[in-house]
Amino acid sequence: MGRHSVLLVDDEVNVLRACRRVLRGMDLDIDDITSPEQALRMLREKAYSALVSDQMMPGMTGTELLGKAKEISPDTVRIMLTGYADINAAIAAINNGAVFRYITKPWEPEDFREVIRQAITQYDLVLENRRLTELTARQNKELTDLNRSLEDKVKQRTAEVEQLNQDLMKSLLGAVDVLARLAEAHSKLIGNHSRRVGDVTKVLGRELGLEGRELVDLEIAATLHDIGKVGLSDSILYKPRHMLTDKELDEVRSHSERGQEILSSMANLENAALLVRHHHERPDGRGFPDRLSGDAIPLGAQIISVSDTFDHILNTRARPGEITPAEAVEKLRHMCPSALNEKVVETLGTCVESAESARDPGYEALQSKEVEVKFKDLDPGMVLSRDIKTRDGLLLLSRDTRLEQSHLRRLSSMLNTRPLLEGIYVYRGSLN
Repeated sequence: MGRHSVLLVDDEVNVLRACRRVLRGMDLDIDDITSPEQALRMLREKAYSALVSDQMMPGMTGTELLGKAKEISPDTVRIMLTGYADINAAIAAINNGAVFRYITKPWEPEDFREVIRQAITQYDLVLENRRLTELTARQNKELTDLNRSLEDKVKQRTAEVEQLNQDLMKSLLGAVDVLARLAEAHSKLIGNHSRRVGDVTKVLGRELGLEGRELVDLEIAATLHDIGKVGLSDSILYKPRHMLTDKELDEVRSHSERGQEILSSMANLENAALLVRHHHERPDGRGFPDRLSGDAIPLGAQIISVSDTFDHILNTRARPGEITPAEAVEKLRHMCPSALNEKVVETLGTCVESAESARDPGYEALQSKEVEVKFKDLDPGMVLSRDIKTRDGLLLLSRDTRLEQSHLRRLSSMLNTRPLLEGIYVYRGSLN
């Protein structure tokens, strides 16, 4: 498809030079500019495969620039570059600029190059998919005038389009992963909980007969069901529910609507966004935000609701590891049929009963051999079920380490300056 052009925009010349050095040797036509207004003019005059913009610039933010760039050159893949962990800016960029990736400074050179490679691949996929789709449409229109020998060619073209659509789906899931990581960056409580809910929901969806795109949408919605909470302050997020003021409770409850807004801004996620909106509805009509009841609640939303409640019971922050999966299911049964869908809960109970003997890796989410604990709850004698690593890749402690007091002292000193890649997990059987 020819040589690709990349446009770099940053008000700091040194940053632009650093970007050029990182991209050297990639056979790219690179233009850089310090003025966002000039960048928009260049987009009108030249076709760019990718646009990399800084967020904090005088006169025009990266969010504003990417939003305008989307209108001028919708096929150009847009990437935000910023040194600020600004959740609101990231959400605004996703909503207004259709951001493909979100990179924070300082970056690793190979990570930067990989993002550019992925952006170029995405650009080629979109153009090629459009070309082949138009070609297939023309051929289908001419089918009545062509003899049967053309059928094999049509099948070949259709297979190519299907393959490209699969590649585009992978790209979509990559964007979903970016949002999931964004939630984790804001709060490990949100990120780790959401991934566990996603794992359990996928098992339940398959058991209840969902497949294909319907199952994909369900898994995406479950993984991002709490994405609307990324704007909440820690003082609200970590406060026990019974201690929330009416205003704070309304703010927490609005997260399902904010989550729908975020997902609806991304192409082909409308169904997943609807599930996020309704995952707190109740069969008795006393849920939120729309007080739907019974079968008016989408099945996918009811599955997420059961998985969400199951994980909250199983991984309670107050007493981690105290309740087994079977005991958690029994508590869910007492919440039926008013708060939870009885059929979904019974399906979960059946899955939990067979989880220990199941060979399917997906059932690991129901075996609950491990539990996430906060650092302050760690005690000597507990055994790690996962490696403890920092976000920059430093291994602090290995899986299967039996904790001693010296380990806890070392972790305490390290966590003051280096955030962890994920939560701390220990084997349930090693809890006191």
